[in-house]
Amino acid sequence: MLAHRDGIDQRIRGLLENYEFDRLAVVDRNVLRLAAYELEQTEDLPTPVILNEAIEVAKMLGGSESGAFVNGILHRLAHQIRPPTPPGSMAQDVR
Repeated sequence: MLAHRDGIDQRIRGLLENYEFDRLAVVDRNVLRLAAYELEQTEDLPTPVILNEAIEVAKMLGGSESGAFVNGILHRLAHQIRPPTPPGSMAQDVR
């Protein structure tokens, strides 16, 4: 993940509204980084699994709003990295 950190950080920065990346809680920032890496680099992990695990970690280790915050950012990120395919298309998203 560290080798891809700059690109991951840029991708996350692009999704933040009314937040400065460097002011994010450390837990939230690192959960987002790890989930972004998994979405980009691990095709064998299903998207819902990555998102659910990241959200749960944020809830356990972050602040009271961390789960909801991470959830919102990761859903937008997942649609960028792994866009859903229309039902009935030849390349259905089985992740």
